[in-house]
Amino acid sequence: MPRPPRADVAGAIYHVLNRGNGRQTLFHKDADYEAFERVLHEGLEKHPVDLLA
Repeated sequence: MPRPPRADVAGAIYHVLNRGNGRQTLFHKDADYEAFERVLHEGLEKHPVDLLA
């Protein structure tokens, strides 16, 4: 039986989590994490949203 679709409500707050399968390490080098932050920053400039950490 498939999982029910996720809610998609305009103006709602969503929790997004970045981690690998089985909690594997995502960023093996500092440069990998820095690249992720750079791409995130570019996305926030293009699509301004509230980012809560």
